[in-house]
Amino acid sequence: MKYQKDNFIKLSFQIWLDRFILNKGEAFTTGIYPLYYIEDENLPNGYLSYSSPFKQWVWDSSINNVQIPTEVILNNSGISIDNSDYIADYDNGRIIIKTDNKNLNLEATFSYKDFNIYLTSQSEEDLIMDEKFQENPRNIINESGIKPYNPTTPAIFLNFRQRSDKAFSIGGIDTVTHYVTATIISDNEFQLDAVCSILSDSKNLYVPIINSVINVGSGACYPFGGNWSTDIGGFDYNNRILQKMGKGEIESFYINDVNVYSISPKTREELNLSQYIKFADFELNVIYNPRE
Repeated sequence: MKYQKDNFIKLSFQIWLDRFILNKGEAFTTGIYPLYYIEDENLPNGYLSYSSPFKQWVWDSSINNVQIPTEVILNNSGISIDNSDYIADYDNGRIIIKTDNKNLNLEATFSYKDFNIYLTSQSEEDLIMDEKFQENPRNIINESGIKPYNPTTPAIFLNFRQRSDKAFSIGGIDTVTHYVTATIISDNEFQLDAVCSILSDSKNLYVPIINSVINVGSGACYPFGGNWSTDIGGFDYNNRILQKMGKGEIESFYINDVNVYSISPKTREELNLSQYIKFADFELNVIYNPRE
């Protein structure tokens, strides 16, 4: 089945909000870190996973002072990431390597996010009680790589809960509103308050709509290809997406309202939560003809 407008709006909001937080909050940490072999049966034959202790890595090269991984260091020698034999998986914080050697001595320099961002269909209640997320906070760092695919916190989980359509003009043009709840989970109260302030500041801003999920290297809008890789050296969101919106070359929607709220300290204590939690409700408005 072809991607529909709703699919692109979900992807667009996730990517835009990720970039907005990274840019406005300088919400990333940079360093040089070891990479460890971690088994992954989902990889094709001949490839192995070498993971860092952190996910997700920053992918947007247009953010000031960010370090996009361009090489891995093997026994003190640099090897370029070429998206063939060495692939950067930004979502899972790892390098996928064409090799059968499970004992490579590897490290890489990269920036990782202060808050990961995920799309989810889970309710806020299920997210709070889900032990998978409670087991993977960044304040518990072992001398090993982190397993792929499971989300880690601090994180923001976006749940597109509901959609409504209202007539806008003659000819079938509607205002389509998407109601999104973000569950924000952090082990640090200061960072939680800071990121929620950034989320509140997004009200009335415009978000460019991604209109393609293919041909990453040829200038299409979606940043990621297979294995959550992107262009070598990162994806320049400012030049390849924001400037296109500014020139009217791609469509956009706007954030009509944002409402941030939290659970009470008593509820947090009763649930025996080890992390701090807030919520943000977004109203996203896009005007178009949904019947075309």
